[in-house]
Amino acid sequence: MMLGTMGWTEQRTKIMTLSEPIHYFKNGIMQPSKTNWEKLSDLEGKKVGTITGFSCVPELKKIKELQLSLYDTSDAAVRDLIAGRIDAVIGDPPVVAYAIKQNPDWNMHFLAFTDTNPDFPLLTGLGQVVYGFNKKNDDLRQKVDAILAEMWRNCEMKASGTRYGLSADVWYTPAGKNFRAGIDRPADYKLPACASGG
Repeated sequence: MMLGTMGWTEQRTKIMTLSEPIHYFKNGIMQPSKTNWEKLSDLEGKKVGTITGFSCVPELKKIKELQLSLYDTSDAAVRDLIAGRIDAVIGDPPVVAYAIKQNPDWNMHFLAFTDTNPDFPLLTGLGQVVYGFNKKNDDLRQKVDAILAEMWRNCEMKASGTRYGLSADVWYTPAGKNFRAGIDRPADYKLPACASGG
């Protein structure tokens, strides 16, 4: 079984069986509370930090006049943001959200990108975080899916995520094309969502 912020992709369905979404995934910007940057254009001309090896690095390099700093760890990037050496961090959203929740004295917040730009799919696309199982263990995946379905139905998914800083609706609302329908789910498959107001 594979855990972590693993996104659903069609290629992964060929080598493993993938669970229902645990939550949705949208990249965004960790920044001081005094700013409200939520678009790619907001980063133009800014000093931005991210982690060496992140798949979105080539896309960040395409943003006009963005000054990119690469760090070996999220901690190092966040330390420079707090110290004012950079303006923003593009980090692993759940990790960043949790760190912000645990450290309110930082006066930081995370805003997901509101752009949907096909030229920047990794930065602005919406993904699904899933569990991966060996194809021989599809019975286990089905049992896990039944639990996840109940958690979506009663909005426990959002309640659980909120404890760790994932409170924004973007984590619990599917948007854009449903790539799974007809691939590893039936053609009429609908992505789960937390009931509004949950």
